[in-house]
Formats: sequence, structure tokens, C-alpha cells
Amino acid sequence: MYKLSIDIGGTFTDFVLIKDDEIKVLKVASTPDDPANAVISGIKIIGVAEKDIEYLVHGTTVATNAVLEHKGAKVAMITTKGFKDVIEIGRQSRGWPKPNIYDFFIDKPKPLAKCEYRFEVTERVDYKGNIVVDLDRKELKKIIQKIQDSAIESVAICFLFSYANPKHELEAKDLIKKELPNLHISSSAEVVPEYREYERFSTTLLNAYTAPIMSKYLKHLKTSDATVPVKIFLMESNGGIMTLETAIQRSVHTLLSGPAAGVIGSAFLSDLLGYKNAITFDMGGTSTDVCLIENGNPNITTEGFIGSYPVKVPMININTVGAGGGSIAWVDAGGALRVGPESAGADPGPACYAKAGENATVTDANVVLGYINPDYFLGGEMKLDMQSAIKSIKKISKEIDLDLIKTASGIIQVANSNMERAIRVISVEKGYDLRDFVLIAYGGSGGLHATALAKDLNLPIVVLPRYSGVFSAIGLLSADIKQDYSLTRIQKTKDVAEKELENSFKEMENKARSKLESEGFKEVLINRSVDMRYVGQSFELNIPLSICDINQIVKDFNALHEKTYGYCADMETEIVNLRISAIVKTPKIKLKKLNRTGNLERAFKYERTAYFGELLEVPVYEHSLLSSGNIINGPAIIEQVESTIVIHPKQKARLDDYGNVVIKISDAR
Repeated sequence: MYKLSIDIGGTFTDFVLIKDDEIKVLKVASTPDDPANAVISGIKIIGVAEKDIEYLVHGTTVATNAVLEHKGAKVAMITTKGFKDVIEIGRQSRGWPKPNIYDFFIDKPKPLAKCEYRFEVTERVDYKGNIVVDLDRKELKKIIQKIQDSAIESVAICFLFSYANPKHELEAKDLIKKELPNLHISSSAEVVPEYREYERFSTTLLNAYTAPIMSKYLKHLKTSDATVPVKIFLMESNGGIMTLETAIQRSVHTLLSGPAAGVIGSAFLSDLLGYKNAITFDMGGTSTDVCLIENGNPNITTEGFIGSYPVKVPMININTVGAGGGSIAWVDAGGALRVGPESAGADPGPACYAKAGENATVTDANVVLGYINPDYFLGGEMKLDMQSAIKSIKKISKEIDLDLIKTASGIIQVANSNMERAIRVISVEKGYDLRDFVLIAYGGSGGLHATALAKDLNLPIVVLPRYSGVFSAIGLLSADIKQDYSLTRIQKTKDVAEKELENSFKEMENKARSKLESEGFKEVLINRSVDMRYVGQSFELNIPLSICDINQIVKDFNALHEKTYGYCADMETEIVNLRISAIVKTPKIKLKKLNRTGNLERAFKYERTAYFGELLEVPVYEHSLLSSGNIINGPAIIEQVESTIVIHPKQKARLDDYGNVVIKISDAR
């Protein structure tokens, strides 16, 4: 039986078909207006019958794009009387996504529910979960009528302190469902039962805003003429996968599903190759995503953002920068060369695509510098127009008074600086020494830029996976089924009863097991953790735990606090949130070892002119003809169907037993 994965990017949609250790890959142009069209087209090209496919795993940016482009559902919000503007007031921050605590003219995110669609109802629960004022059902019925009259597609129910007692939210949900059975309903007590009302309201609204879009997209996929298998899983932002039905209910959990797939694939590959620590570098056509893996585990956060909207669900901590192959080069008012964040996308694409795009992009610069062969793009499936690339770069060169090659090189350097900054944010700025990490680079443009970045960042080794251009799609098939649950229980650790703590965890675990068992999964593993802080602090650290031993939990917290911030304090501690991850292990893919022998000459194609500080004639090799153990000294270029690898002078590349290109950066600073 085959396993199929599909990863939708801004420029290309990638397909990977695996049976045992045989792998088939495919790239088709994305269709941004209707992403399902590219998926359906690719499935038809692959041509495998539905009965022969065990399951499909899908990474999608449908929910992400709906938020970033403000093309989600028409959504209403129902909240406790007096709190409808919480979502508009927001929160100023000292940190991510950017410091703004002293900004008098802060640019706040536009509320996903317009003011006229934010409704207040009489009800009140206190912070301990006690009902102070009963839910006014008559008021709620009037609100439901207004929602019906306004042609609302989805509603978010966000009551104060519903994490402590969800009774009123669930009552409201039942009443709305009875009156408007076709309406999508998101309850904050179910989406994210945690304190901090702004983040909870925002996350619930995001779920409501994206659920109808996700539902429509997945139903289109399910009912298409293409041979789509019955069992479909979607990638989650936390690095797990979930069923199609769960994805419709929990669409907010898919907001970073595409980038997460590559990180999970990198964790799988780094473990296979014996590397404990890695930086992942996923450079596509529109953006670049980077993440830190420590001791085999990707960094997880519950304080993420999509655009400027806080998302309070567990997600892999990915830093995204608007620098990709399609990023447009431009000159600012001060005469400085800039690259991105605007992208040419798939249509019209870079100038060299010859699809009416005239702006110079990173891809055009790579073509002009000789790194990309215009006759071998996508293995020759798509021809690039060198003259269009040159013409676009010349427009920029006139503005900054440099020649063609220096301008193209400048575009690459500026793009690299943007990506270097993104890597430093997740590593050096958090106290990590990059000499202890390897760089795992993938995505269609990853191999073109990784070695230059590694040199500047002091990363000693770069690994380019065998199928680096479709590696996120391979990562989809490395993921386990995973669902996260949380519960706010703010209590000083000295007052915590271990038996009560155990009971709270078991309550969540029973809920998780019941949900997964209803989907047909029996063997469920549970990982527990708690969010903790010193009394008086505003934010928490997440502490894994195996048993409910309060003394050990406090010791682990102090140790992590010292590692993270450089000190631990002799202060009272408190538990804020309880968390579990319910995991169902999936069979892992098997990477086939190469069965090729031969010397390097066998893979040699020709020499071509490329820029490495000066124009040089450099050897070009065909990746599919390289043999295990072959060594290539830079400068050189390795070509494969879905990507190109640039090896700079003084760097040494070796093909390992699995077909990965491992490059030693001997001149890293």
C-alpha cells in the first residue's frame, strides 16, 4: 500500500508517494485562488488508484492565507457584558512579535469580528469558577436572531473565566446550535481553556474565522473527481497530524502546519544521522522558515502569532521571514537595496518565468549569477528566460549604480542577511552556540543559500536531504497523530495537593483517549507538563513531568529558569496551566540506502560560469548519478530535479549512504 503526502506552498505544491522504501516525488505549480485545484491536478498526474493508497497526509496553508489575506468567514463574537472590546484593546508587549509597550501610536491588528458583530450577553463566572450571574437566555435568543439576520457564517463564544467553569459557554453553544444548526460554533472553553482573556478570545476567533474556509476546502478535496483516499490526515502546527474531521473543528491548530512538516522531517533525519542539535532552514518561493531542534526535540511555544494575532495553542516555534525565491528586490527612498517581503508568488512569478512578471527577484539573481541552469529548472520541465532575468536585474542596477553581476550578488547578500537575522533570533539571541548545531536545509531554494549562511553563522555542517526540494512533504509522513489539551489551575506549589493534580491530569487524559478511540486509535501515549513561574511573574516556563512530585517539579523549574535566564530565585513558585499531549505512533518511513557505486566523473555534467567573488568556470554534477562516498570540493554546483545545491570555495561536500549531501563548512567564521 502507498502513503501519499501533499504540501502546499506559496509557489509550488509538492507530492511524495512512498511504498516501503521506494519514493516518488512530484512538483506542480500552486493555484492560490483555489489551492485544491493544484492538489487534484497532482493526484491525477501521480495516477495511483484510491484502493492502493493507505492514507494521505496533507500540509496546507488554507487557514494561514485566510488570516493573512483577511479572507476568512464572516464571524460574530458573543461575550460577557462589558467585554466586547477586549479583542480591540489588545495587549501591548515587551517582546514578540515586536516590542511596543511604549508605542503611543501602536498599529493594532484589525479585529476579526467587526464591532457591529460583537455581542454582549448578561452572565458572570468568577475566577474560581463560581457562577455569580446566570446566563440570560432571553438576551441570547435576541442575539441569535441578529446573527441570523446578518448572514453570519461562524460564531465565537468567549465568556470571562470560562476556563474555570465552561457551563455558560456550553449552554450558549447548545442553544445556538439548536436555533442555527448550520452555523460553525467555536467555544473558547473547548478551543483553549486557559486564562488571559485577550489571547483566549483571539485564538477562539481565529478558529471561528477559519473553520468555514477549511471545511469548504476539505469537502472540495473529498468530493473531487481525483483519486483521493478515504483516510485523510492534516498536519498540525504542533508537529502532529489529525483526522480531517478534527481539522474542521480545530482549524486554528493548522495555522503553521506547512512549516511544521519540514521540522518534523528534520528531527527524523537528524536522529537517523546521529545529530542531536539542528537548525532547520526551509526556503521556498515566498518565505523562509527556521526552527531550532535541541536534543532531537523541536522547540514548542504557546505564545505564537499569525500575522499580529496571538495564537495560544501549542505550535512548533518557527520564525518566518519574507525572503524566498520569489521575493522582490527594490530600492528604498534612501537608495538602499532591499529584498522582500513582497513576493512575485507563483503567478506571475519571477521575471525569468516569462509570465508577465517584470520585477527582479532572488530567483532572477540566482539565474544571472549562474547558480540556476535556466534549461534544467524542475529537471527541465520548466524553462527559464535568462534575458528576462537580466532585464529585471538591470532595472535595479541603474538605480544603485552597480553593474549587472554586482547587483545580482547584492540581492543575494541582502536576502541572506534577512535569513541570517531570523536564525540568530531563535539561537544566538537565546544563548545557543551555533557551533553545536548542524543546518538542515530544504525547500526549493534552500540549497542555493544554505552554505553561504552557514559560513557567516559559524555553523560547521550543512545537510541537504536527498529530496530537499520536497522535504516538507516527506516530513508529513514522519509525523505521529497528536492532540494537545490544557487546563488552567493557578495555584502556589506549596498549596498543591499531589492527588488533586493527578486527578486533573487524568480528567484531561480520559478526554483525549476517548476522542482518539472514537477515531479508531487504541494505543495512546500521554506526555504531561505544567506551565510554571515565580509568584509575581507574568509569563511561564513549560516543565515536562512523569509523576506528580511537587518537590521534583520545583527543582526542574528552577533548573530550566537558570538555563533560560541565567539565574534561579529563592522565591515562591506557582503552577499556572496543566498540559498533556496525546500521541498515537505511526509507522515511520524507511529511507532506502543508495545502491550506487562509481567515481565522481560519472556524475559530472559540464562546467559553467558562476559567481563566487569573481566569475569562475565551475563543475556541475547530477545528484542522481552521485555515489555514496563521493566527495566534491567547492566551488561546485549539484543539480537535481527539484533543487540546486551551491558549494562555495573551501567547502567540501560528501554524499552519504542515504543520498543526502553533507557539506563541511571549513571556512565558517
